[in-house]
Amino acid sequence: MARKNSAPTVWSAAKHGIQQSLFHWTGILESLYNAAFVREMRPRRVTVSRFRTLAVLMEVDAITINKLAQLAMIERTAVSRLLAQLGREGLIARQRKSGDRRASEIRITPKGRQAFHTMWPARFRVRSRAMQGIDPARVRSLMQTIREMIANLEEYEATGNGNGAARPRRR
Repeated sequence: MARKNSAPTVWSAAKHGIQQSLFHWTGILESLYNAAFVREMRPRRVTVSRFRTLAVLMEVDAITINKLAQLAMIERTAVSRLLAQLGREGLIARQRKSGDRRASEIRITPKGRQAFHTMWPARFRVRSRAMQGIDPARVRSLMQTIREMIANLEEYEATGNGNGAARPRRR
């Protein structure tokens, strides 16, 4: 019977360095994708945060600020400022969540939908360029893998960073 090596894994750049990190490469991909989009939208002064917020609201009818921040990948404090601006521009509407007077739900307005539709062609062009020459089945497979990794990390977080103790919820 073979003995298991109980020694901790030794870090090495060849095996564990930044160049071998999927998260490093997806971060670079996201950065390049966003930079190209912002360049295309420069005359309209569109930001990635504005696009992401409206994109989420195009898909989710009514959403809390916390969930919107999570799905749009924007810091909670930044999304609050952005929502105030979008509200002043008439692109979103807030209403009290039924059953919880402390929470608001955010909805996109017809004007917000129109604004999103002016941004979408640029985002689509950049995305199409990024995927040029890549088999769509490979893209679907990569997306499935990433979704599985997200589920793994969400479970890891829900169980207290993997130690079995649930984290207290933030209010």
